[in-house]
Amino acid sequence: MVYYFTFFRKLEWLDISKNEVEDLGNYYKLGEGFGLKTLDASHNRIVRLENLSILPSIINLRLASNQISTVEASTFTTKANLKSVDLTNNEIERLPLSALNFDSVLGTGSVKRGKKKPEISRMALV
Repeated sequence: MVYYFTFFRKLEWLDISKNEVEDLGNYYKLGEGFGLKTLDASHNRIVRLENLSILPSIINLRLASNQISTVEASTFTTKANLKSVDLTNNEIERLPLSALNFDSVLGTGSVKRGKKKPEISRMALV
């Protein structure tokens, strides 16, 4: 099993779109040491997002055309590398402001130092 994790640590782009994925579970609570930068899990059956659903290394997250209705508080708060998230065509009914609290990622005054907050792009709330 250690061999598989070594291989995945070097992976930078993962496209699992159109595969009927229902959950982005992090069953082994993996985090640091992974180089995954882009995850495309669009056109699946994902219904929920939480903090452990997304690796800290992610820069671009594509989750369009799923069935996401719940985004847990603090989902994006520890994602310092995150630059864009596409949540279009989902079933999001409410989005807690704490899910979008990037201040803990950026730290006090980091916007002044040139670090920009992630762009939650093209999010349609129904």
